[in-house]
Amino acid sequence: MPVSLFRSIHTLEVTATHVATARFARRGGRLRLERVLCEPVAAPGETAEALTKLRLRAGRCGPVTLVLPAPLTLTKFIKVPRLSGAKRTKVIGFAAQEAIPHPLAEVAWDQTKVGDTPGGEIELLLGASKLEKAQPLLDAVLAAGFAVRDCLPAQLALHAAARGAGERGAPPLLVIDLDASGAALALLDGRKFHLRAFRFGEDGLPTRGALAWEEGATRLAQEITRTSLFFDREGRAMPRRILLTGHAEIAHAAFAELLSARTGVPAGLLDPLAGVEVATPRRTDDRESLSRLAPHVGAALTRFQRELPVLDLLPSGMRAVREGRARRAWLAAAAVLAAAALLPPVLHFRAIENELRRQTAEAEAVIAPLRSRESDIRVRQERLASLQGQISTLQSVQDRRNSWRAFLADLQERTAESGDVWLERLQVEPGEPLRLLVAGRVLARASPNAKDHPDGFGRVNSLLGRLAQSPYVAAVERERFDQQQPGLLHFDFVLVGKPAGSL
Repeated sequence: MPVSLFRSIHTLEVTATHVATARFARRGGRLRLERVLCEPVAAPGETAEALTKLRLRAGRCGPVTLVLPAPLTLTKFIKVPRLSGAKRTKVIGFAAQEAIPHPLAEVAWDQTKVGDTPGGEIELLLGASKLEKAQPLLDAVLAAGFAVRDCLPAQLALHAAARGAGERGAPPLLVIDLDASGAALALLDGRKFHLRAFRFGEDGLPTRGALAWEEGATRLAQEITRTSLFFDREGRAMPRRILLTGHAEIAHAAFAELLSARTGVPAGLLDPLAGVEVATPRRTDDRESLSRLAPHVGAALTRFQRELPVLDLLPSGMRAVREGRARRAWLAAAAVLAAAALLPPVLHFRAIENELRRQTAEAEAVIAPLRSRESDIRVRQERLASLQGQISTLQSVQDRRNSWRAFLADLQERTAESGDVWLERLQVEPGEPLRLLVAGRVLARASPNAKDHPDGFGRVNSLLGRLAQSPYVAAVERERFDQQQPGLLHFDFVLVGKPAGSL
């Protein structure tokens, strides 16, 4: 998501209980909240109607940054090697497919760099939203008349709001954006951070009355304990302070005191407007909309400050349409500016037009043979690249042949050392790493007419021990023996090849 080049920044949040939009402006080096509008959602099926009412109240409204509800998004931290260009893109794609529990074609996803690891890897923040759940919300937003510029996960908006509120230098801090149905969490520890989201279940979190607060504080404390254990497994510091924001019925000072008593961690309320200039209070609507400002402030700050990490979970089809519109707008603006710039000197250019044509013809006469040479050089370079590719392929084949020769020689030598052992079958099993099925027999000279072959077992075990020491073998697996034939002990086992010595 690019940093906004426009003075106005519009945000939109859609939850199960309300929809809200806010407008911010850039005033020098600060962010200014100019307006926030909120519409309640009385029932789950009335979100589209509430969005339509909100759009009518908003009047002129530019493209919005849509804050996706935390339960609809997944955020994960991954580490990838330090690569560049196409290799890095491919590695990130593989890592994303491993981290996201859905095929990439079924999700909108994005990634951003958050730091470097001591081991020389790059740490990335990965975000994803399943299209099956997010697309109906986007369709409702578009049907209401809003133009969506980008989609930001609620967890990242909460992180940005906490940073903007001046919590950068605080000790490990857990910020929670509460809603009746779930919560977004951001753990801040200096420049490091971690994100998580969860639901409270089908019944949601109770919000009204003292008994409901008691139950709600207990349930939230349980989730915070699970979150702390999750952060501890990730190697993150445990929170020493908790700040709440969100639903006005539960993001309350009295509720924070109850939560502090349940968790043993000091708890308070987040002031998302601490670093934001606010216009006249008459231009804001109600207490509910003001209590839900953290997602809007965070979303605006991500478009205002380059250092904040940001993800855009807009589906690829909508993203292509957006980029096409932006490209056409810039081209139109560039055309107007070019026409305005060229209008004054047009007479001067006409005076020198013939001279330029003459110089162009002279230059073309010199360049023509150079172009021919360049074309010839390009053809030769392509042929050279093709030959180098063939050489590389042949060299790879030769190396594998040599590896097989060395391995078979080593296998023959170690088998011969065991005595009276011969191999009947070698079969490569599909898959990685290399697995080679080996079958053979051992002659039991000491008991040629018996089915019990302790001497044969000893020689086979001696062979297995020698093979385990081979530089080409990582492990010996699935040993099986058949002593039904008198005087002969049948055996088979699987050799697992070492990656460094792959054949």
